[in-house]
Amino acid sequence: MLVTAREHHDHLDEMPADELGWFMADVQRASRALRSLPNVQRVNVAVLGNRERHVHAHLIPRRPGESNAKSAPWDGADPRVLLEPATRVELINRLRELLIV
Repeated sequence: MLVTAREHHDHLDEMPADELGWFMADVQRASRALRSLPNVQRVNVAVLGNRERHVHAHLIPRRPGESNAKSAPWDGADPRVLLEPATRVELINRLRELLIV
């Protein structure tokens, strides 16, 4: 999942304090929503900025028993698994419910 800053900023350290606060509150709310999903134990948060010139955070749900549980999510990650359409819609709707302010 991606969480993006509401206004455009190239760098986290350039954001006004109030905007940074809103951004981090959005990250926190999204992380809490992800952790409420079945089998999500942790959520890794990465703010990288290497490719996109807009402040954003990657939220990576971590599940028990992942083969790369003690490494970065992108190092030796399990292959992507396509969700059944109904499961995908169910998860999207659940996240929407949890994220509505």
